[in-house]
Formats: sequence, structure tokens, C-alpha cells
Amino acid sequence: MKKKQLLKLKKMTATEEMVRLAKEDIPVQKQSYGHVEYIYKYGLYIMAEVEEKILKVALFLTDHMALNAREPMYSLFIDKEGKDFIGYDHLCKKWTTAVINRIKFPYTIKNMSILTPGIRLLRRKG
Repeated sequence: MKKKQLLKLKKMTATEEMVRLAKEDIPVQKQSYGHVEYIYKYGLYIMAEVEEKILKVALFLTDHMALNAREPMYSLFIDKEGKDFIGYDHLCKKWTTAVINRIKFPYTIKNMSILTPGIRLLRRKG
């Protein structure tokens, strides 16, 4: 996959519903090894859509959306036909070949398994 082509695809941004839900998710404070962690009920939101035969997956952090941020933390582009994928780390502003289970998450969701209820999936209407 060519990075220039991927950058031309429609950008995925958090919806109004996602931002609203993130703002309603009040974190619980947990003392951990000399610092306080903020644990959200849903620490991560995932959005996916297909464009030009590329599956785009965007990962959004609850604490970022609660402060009105709309950009994802990480975007993954999957080309099923070409059996290829590449990711973009929006926090570090760089391309990566890390698969979802190898992404470096912030400490607020670091210990959360991708299969736990700590992730909220929303379906697009329409």
C-alpha cells in the first residue's frame, strides 16, 4: 500500500455520539506504584469502514475525546486483496507496521485486553 494514497482517503474522526459518551464516562482513580491512574469504563473506542477496498480501523482514546479531541490515536489500513496492512500512529506522527496487539497504548488502557468490555464499539446509522 502506498502511504500517499492512504493519506488521500477520507479521514476518520470521532462522531458526536462518541464524544458525548466519552464525556459521560467518568474515570475512577486508582493508586498504582506511586502515581494515580484514571480507569475508564470504556478506555478505547473503535471505528471501522471500507473505502476503495481498504478496511480502515481507527482507535480513539476516551480521555482525548472527553476533551473534545476528534482525531484517532491510531489508524490501521488493511488491504485484504493485497494481504497487506500498515498503521499510522497519530500521537507520534509516524507510520508503523505494528498490529493491534503490539500498539503502545497509554498507561490508562495499557493492561486492557482487546477482547475485554473496556472497548466500546458503535455502529454507524444509515
